[in-house]
Order: sequence, then C-alpha cells, then structure tokens
Amino acid sequence: MKVVSVWLALMLCASPLAAAHDLDLTTAQVTLRGERHIAIRVEADVAKLAGRLDWPDKPSTLLDMGGASDDQLAALRGAIEAQFTTGMPVQVGGREIQSQRVRPVDLNLLRRKIQSAIAYQILPKGHAHRDDDQDRRRYIIIHVDGFISPAADDRNLQIDFPAALGRISVTYNRPRTQTLAAGDVQTRYLEHLD
Repeated sequence: MKVVSVWLALMLCASPLAAAHDLDLTTAQVTLRGERHIAIRVEADVAKLAGRLDWPDKPSTLLDMGGASDDQLAALRGAIEAQFTTGMPVQVGGREIQSQRVRPVDLNLLRRKIQSAIAYQILPKGHAHRDDDQDRRRYIIIHVDGFISPAADDRNLQIDFPAALGRISVTYNRPRTQTLAAGDVQTRYLEHLD
C-alpha cells in the first residue's frame, strides 16, 4: 500500500499553509495538547475518498451511493475507519502512540455528505443547493488521537497517511492555553503573535 509519510518536528510551531488554489485538498490538522496528547483531525472529500476505497456491495457510481442502504453505508464507514485504525500508523520517536482512538463519521451524517457531493457534481454552479468549490459541506471529518509513549526516543512525529486520502495539506500546532480570571467589566487576553 502506498503511503505518504509526513515528518513533523514537534519543536516547530507551525508548518506552511496550503496555497489558495489547493482548497479542495484533504487537510490534516495535527495538534499537540500538553506534552503527550496528539490529536489529528482529517477532513476529506467523501466522493473522492469513497472512489478510492473498496468495500462489500460498493455502489458503482456516486449517484447510486446516494440511495445506498444502511448496510452499504456501514460497510463504507467500516472501510473508512480501517484506513485510520490499521492504515495510518502514528509514531513519535519510533513508538506507536498509546491508546489510539479513531472517531469515524456518523451514518446519518455520512449519508448527508454523500448527498452534498452528488449535488456538487450534478447541479450547475450558482445553484442554491450546490456548494461552491471552496465549500466543504461534502467533506467528512475523522478524528484520531492518542498519547506519546513515555519511552519515545525522540520528539519526531511520523504519520503515514493512507494513499486513499490523496494529496494532503498538513498543519501542526501546539496551542498555548491560559485560564483567564473574570474581570469586573471585561476579561482581556493578550498574546504576542510570532
């Protein structure tokens, strides 16, 4: 299986942002929370992803997928989930992250996303029920998270994204979290922007 390897140094604050003409790419937002919690949010076009996957009773076209039974959609969701549970290893310092959890899309939401993808493909631009090219209503979101092993040799993060995701724009961030005391009139937050 072809995979795309992405090396991110956890010491960096952010990676470059996607160019404006690549707004239809799959995106992955990698966040380090605290010292050990890794959270990955992947947003992918459901039609493109489904077209690259195989599963039992796969409808032959996207239009047929719009009328898929709950069992067929559950099989699609299972194929998507498998891409992230077994097909996307996440390592830090050469060690798999611990307690990795994948939260796939809900079946009803998956059906609505497929319907949005169908509308996008068959309705003319400017139609009230068709997204524009930058609208992501036809994209599904999959969350993956886990914890860095205390035995990790270094702080290099490696994610092998499944080839079914296509081209991916990856951003990395490590938020600085503060709890602000309530003020009498207002509560002010100040941050130096690097």
